[in-house]
Amino acid sequence: KDKRRDDDDTILRLNIPNLLQKHLLEEGVLLGPAKQSGGTGCFQLPFRPTVQDVLQEFLVSKGSSAIENQLLQDMTQGIIDYFDKALGMMLLYEVERSAYKAYRSEHPNSKMSEVYGTAHLLRLLVKLPLLLSQAKMGSESIRALQPRIQELLRYLEVHSDRLLTK
Repeated sequence: KDKRRDDDDTILRLNIPNLLQKHLLEEGVLLGPAKQSGGTGCFQLPFRPTVQDVLQEFLVSKGSSAIENQLLQDMTQGIIDYFDKALGMMLLYEVERSAYKAYRSEHPNSKMSEVYGTAHLLRLLVKLPLLLSQAKMGSESIRALQPRIQELLRYLEVHSDRLLTK
């Protein structure tokens, strides 16, 4: 087998739906570097629905076989674990950091996946290919994960009116 092909099998390739790409771009314009006001931003914590709420809704919507359901549960738990670790390091705009720090100091034992919402989950999903490439996941795991993450992205797109704040 071609060495380059082996490397390609270990890269998660996601097709981010246009509607979700548009949301990320608009969010970047609203919250990005040019908008650093030093304030807490125009949002209130906790977000509703939370990352955990969204992932639970996604699981319930699938109604899959026992084996598929276990794979989806494992995937969503992995996303929650990554989210809780990555939020403060790579998923916040500068304008959001003061609210994050204030919330963490008032609620030090809170899981951030129970506080932050869909927009932050989407930011993680976009960065997931890079994070998983650094984790050195095998090609079999990537092949199993890719269609399930893609299903989650489709779910976010279909329900974006309710899950993503304007």
